[in-house]
Amino acid sequence: MCFRDDDCPGDEKCCSNGCGHQCTALYTGKPKPGVCPNESITVGVSGLCVESCSHDSDCPKDEKCCSNGCGHKCTAPYKDKPKPGVCPRISDGVVGVCVESCSRDSDCPNTEKCCSNGCGHVCTAPYTAKPKPGVCPNKNPGVERICSESCSHDSDCPKDEKCCSTGCGHRCTAPYTGKPKPGVCPSKNIEIGFLGDCVKACVNDGDCPNDKKCCSIGCGRQCMAPYTDKPKPGVCPKTSGGVAGVCVESCSHDSDCPNTEKCCSNGCGHVCTAPYTDKPKPGVCPKTTLGGRVCKASCSYDSDCPNDEKCCSNRCGRQCMAPFIAKPKPGVCPNKNPGVERICSESCSHDSDCPKDEKCCSTGCGHRCTAPYTAKPGVCPVIPLGGVCKDSCVDDSDCPKTEKCCSNACGRQCRAPYIDKPKPGVCPSKIIDLGVCTKPCSYDSDCPNDEKCCSTRQCGSQCMAPFIDKPKPGVCPSKIIDLGVCTKPCSYDSDCPDNDKCCSTKQCGQQCVTPVNCYGPLLCRQPDP
Repeated sequence: MCFRDDDCPGDEKCCSNGCGHQCTALYTGKPKPGVCPNESITVGVSGLCVESCSHDSDCPKDEKCCSNGCGHKCTAPYKDKPKPGVCPRISDGVVGVCVESCSRDSDCPNTEKCCSNGCGHVCTAPYTAKPKPGVCPNKNPGVERICSESCSHDSDCPKDEKCCSTGCGHRCTAPYTGKPKPGVCPSKNIEIGFLGDCVKACVNDGDCPNDKKCCSIGCGRQCMAPYTDKPKPGVCPKTSGGVAGVCVESCSHDSDCPNTEKCCSNGCGHVCTAPYTDKPKPGVCPKTTLGGRVCKASCSYDSDCPNDEKCCSNRCGRQCMAPFIAKPKPGVCPNKNPGVERICSESCSHDSDCPKDEKCCSTGCGHRCTAPYTAKPGVCPVIPLGGVCKDSCVDDSDCPKTEKCCSNACGRQCRAPYIDKPKPGVCPSKIIDLGVCTKPCSYDSDCPNDEKCCSTRQCGSQCMAPFIDKPKPGVCPSKIIDLGVCTKPCSYDSDCPDNDKCCSTKQCGQQCVTPVNCYGPLLCRQPDP
């Protein structure tokens, strides 16, 4: 027997047993999801006065222990989808009519919601005030919770304060303005049941030294170094619609997987999976604007799109789009300087996004508009292997006078450019089988006497005697009559029989044609037969 909780030992409470009161251990079972349906909104209607359950755990499956107006019985929860918006706050001391004119949002017309008026429930237009910018700070475990409702919406608070939860009520609080540190918190131990010490050593990233972040450890928060694992190349294959794999977390990051496999979602967990090797189509995705976006993924890879379209992000989903084909601006992006801090932001997508002659260049972590690099004339000389493994320059602008920034296969250093003077003559257009490749070269100056460095199909660049064609007398006619069939192709006059010259035609390209004899700059006639 007991009269109040103070009469009971430990944390037991003085509870009714239907005939009196006795000390009973506090029920700590977790309620099942969902809400009990109103048995009837008609005044005076009650169910059977019997207690067939005490808690949700007394009921099978997803049923809840609900009041029927006079007792409790197991009942399927109400699954009505609430309308968007929130019910307006009731002013202090104001009590409405004690009548239940609705029980769910679906009982109300249009966008109205079923809201409490302080004594009953009536259909009411939802509160539509726009929330203030910023986020509520995490609840500090060392601060005493205030169990009172001093606000309902951000508009109830002065200046830029927001209406934030205290864990036991709501009060106006300055928003958290600290910028989160870059990186992501490492995944907690994937072993089932792992929990860290239940202590909160930090609230936000700003509480942590250097680059550490305030991360959850499963039962508290503590400062941790961010996860810096480099993802493996490739993308995870998409999961089939409605198909879910085994609900197990066998990996957290790509580094947990062997060889080239990646840690991919299977629809319910994460498993090591071979990456998708779809070959992207040429071109780049166009820059999208914020308006007119379709928030769904109509494609996953370029191969899902017709013709030359690519699978591009529209900032809210993915859809097939024609690639961006704007002509890039002249010039090249400068080499990334390792001593300059990388800016991890995408301030441009294409050269056309940049003013004047600037180009959209990679910063190593994003893209920004940058003045193009103008290379000095000349080419870098061939430098033998074994140079100094040090970058003494980044581009030509770092070098004095006419010197260029050249690679030595182990670093970069300033060198005088190689200025090759081509020898007279031209390489032969038709090169007969050379047999053995014995005269490799890079420039004409590598070849003896008057030989030139010419390109061949079999041997690359080889030293060869230049072709010296002696033109035949006469000139090509200015108007060439229809030749009919193109039967006399040529490259030089020497390819043509007798007195014919190698002349250009509109229909057949270079063809052997009978020349005309000119006795003056404008007076020409066909040669005598």
